[in-house]
Amino acid sequence: MSGARNGEVIQDYLEGYKGILVTDGYQPYHTIMKNSNDITVAGCYSHVRRKFAEIVKAAKAKADTGTRDSRRAVKRIDQFYHLDNKFKIF
Repeated sequence: MSGARNGEVIQDYLEGYKGILVTDGYQPYHTIMKNSNDITVAGCYSHVRRKFAEIVKAAKAKADTGTRDSRRAVKRIDQFYHLDNKFKIF
């Protein structure tokens, strides 16, 4: 693969793959998923975390349910990152 990230290159690279594909939301991944019964695209945690963090930041000190749940989501994702960093070899 030449480093290109267009849909054809991605399609060729994923030929025969079955499962969940965690991506950054680049549209060709979603196009591949729409045309395949074998691939499910899931967003990455950094993008999800960013959205929850934006809610927390916008709400400031509010104590409503949405803000509380968003804080919990950010904390939980941070725990995932902590565990992931513990097991990195390099």
